[in-house]
Amino acid sequence: AGSTGKGVAAAEALETVAPGIVALKWPNDVWLSGRKACGIIAEAVTDAAQGLRCVLLGIGINVNLALNDIPPDLRDRATSARIATGRACDRIELASALFNRLHSRYMEIETNGFAAVRPACERYSALMGRRVTVVDGDARTAGVVRGIDDDGALLIDTDAGPARILTGDVSIEGAYD
Repeated sequence: AGSTGKGVAAAEALETVAPGIVALKWPNDVWLSGRKACGIIAEAVTDAAQGLRCVLLGIGINVNLALNDIPPDLRDRATSARIATGRACDRIELASALFNRLHSRYMEIETNGFAAVRPACERYSALMGRRVTVVDGDARTAGVVRGIDDDGALLIDTDAGPARILTGDVSIEGAYD
């Protein structure tokens, strides 16, 4: 749920520079006009007894890249705020919006759990109603996305019935056709 909450914050920050074209691909990619513009990675740091000390958070946002800055083999899947909107973005303002949204969403989740940000996560979702395949190690789960639960898990209707996905790499059928 943590990465998904951070994804909501990043989507909201990008909405300030690219309104109406932002989508969240569970749990941690933000798209502009159907192409990836932002990725998030979180890594837990534990002590010797495996107690959580902190979480390192990495957020990469393609802000002012020109089309020629993106390798040709990625241009059908990657973008930047500049490419998607046709104008350069103020990186300081975007960073400020991101830090403000991260703080706000973190406090909401700490106080009320992930359920507090679930509606925003579903509003931005690029996956709702789409057929996906989730790969987690050797396990593959395919089905249609039905939502996100109050813990941040992805809910999928599979041929074998409902599935609750906590981790994995999601591929959307026909996403880059």
